[in-house]
Amino acid sequence: MKPNLFIFFVSVCVIIFVHYLEYIGFTPCQLCIYQRWPWYLIIFLSFVSIFYNKRIYPYNKFIIFLFFVGSAAYAGWHAGIEWAFWEGPSTCATGTDKIESHDDLLENIQSIQSFVPCNEASFRFLGLSLAGYNFISSLIMSIYTFLFLRNENE
Repeated sequence: MKPNLFIFFVSVCVIIFVHYLEYIGFTPCQLCIYQRWPWYLIIFLSFVSIFYNKRIYPYNKFIIFLFFVGSAAYAGWHAGIEWAFWEGPSTCATGTDKIESHDDLLENIQSIQSFVPCNEASFRFLGLSLAGYNFISSLIMSIYTFLFLRNENE
């Protein structure tokens, strides 16, 4: 299988899987949603490179590699927040102490009920959250892309 096609196929499978989990009821936090963006861009770049490989060849694979590395770093940061290795951004916690007026009390309560904290994994499989699996899959795909780049340049 051509590497561009393999990267495209894996990326589409990852995105379909996370959207399916969301469809069956696992609500993602804001950081989880941000973690999808590199995968969307990789899908686009790998799809384009399937058809226009000769024109964009030298740059496309390196950009895909950088997106995988960035995705692994971001997912590792998010997994570290879930494991309480470090604190996340201030938007990861509910702002119950910031209720300043009683006029907005109902609105604040409703926003807290629909809030998904970034430091609690909504889904774990074999002890790892989806951020952990995103870290592993992004790291594996970055290594694959790097080896593919290295082999093509030799």
